[in-house]
Amino acid sequence: MVVTDPDDALDAEGPVVLVRPFTAPDDVPAMYASVAVVTEHGGTTSHAALVAREAGLPCVVGCGDGVVAALQGRTVTVDGTRGVVLDGDVTGEAGPRATAAWESTLLEWTGAATPADLPDRLGTS
Repeated sequence: MVVTDPDDALDAEGPVVLVRPFTAPDDVPAMYASVAVVTEHGGTTSHAALVAREAGLPCVVGCGDGVVAALQGRTVTVDGTRGVVLDGDVTGEAGPRATAAWESTLLEWTGAATPADLPDRLGTS
């Protein structure tokens, strides 16, 4: 569920996505308490992007004005790899992320069925 207040992220009992106009150092504890971060403003070197990358959190920045209000209280899935926020809880094997062309080629070469199978097929697990 999306929360827009850092205190709500810290007090939440279940997984939350923190959505803010932008993040600041005071938001870091709430970012670590969240499963993903989305901001209205910012870019690849913004505070949110840097902290999320270091924390291993999916993050989408620079979504534009009005995103905080539009997402508040909703359930979303954040795909930081593609830079998209999807409506609802998109989970499971298909997941929110499409397989890139280079991944498809690698899967074909190794005989792996999914990207998750690659470590076993390449002997790197």
